[in-house]
Amino acid sequence: MATTTSVPAGYAVDPADLHDADDRLIAKAVAFTHAVNAEAVPEDPPSPDAAVAARLRLRSKFGERSDWLAWKGDELVGRISLHQDKSGSNEHIREIELNVLPAHRRRGVASALFAAAVASLPGDGGAKLVETWTSTRAPAGYRLETIEDVIPDRLMGAAAEAFNAINRMPREGLEMEDWRCTPELIRDWERQMKARGQRTWTLLASRRRPARAPASPGSSSTRASRRWSTRAAPPSTPGTRAATSASC
Repeated sequence: MATTTSVPAGYAVDPADLHDADDRLIAKAVAFTHAVNAEAVPEDPPSPDAAVAARLRLRSKFGERSDWLAWKGDELVGRISLHQDKSGSNEHIREIELNVLPAHRRRGVASALFAAAVASLPGDGGAKLVETWTSTRAPAGYRLETIEDVIPDRLMGAAAEAFNAINRMPREGLEMEDWRCTPELIRDWERQMKARGQRTWTLLASRRRPARAPASPGSSSTRASRRWSTRAAPPSTPGTRAATSASC
């Protein structure tokens, strides 16, 4: 499967067989895993190095995992894992786990890792769905708003701003103008979804404003948004997986 995302300057993205990796590479992968977990679950004590290494090397006849690593010189700064179930159920689904160290985010490293994983998928229809999971944990200074079906007027400005963030994606010469997600367009999407008998859930992440400068209605400093649409399926609870599709 072809992709158009390039690796950012100064970085390298390479496939890695962590199942049979030497001790030096496993040590770097273990240290990277500790750094990721310390940010994701700071209240949990770190797992023993040997336990993390054993998980990285683990194989199963009921599943297959492929890995790609992002490097900045000799430093391991990112990893994506692509999992396929081999038990006979949902073998067309690929599940990804993608992490980049904080100091190397917003540079295109995650996009390059994702592109490398997607490029490995067969083009014969054997892989029909790529899914991942997230949690409702919000970093200090941010808040998460869960919205069912209709976006409230007070959040419409922030939601439109977040949807328009797609225009910051790399286009690399593609003939593509900015997408313009307006409140009127979003309301029309909502009308169409309701007419089709579908439900939508929107998770909006916004930066909290200082108390001395309260946000005006309908505005906030929005950093990210994920909108997903399902048929007769409830929104994900923390720690569960959800197949998602971008609306804008």
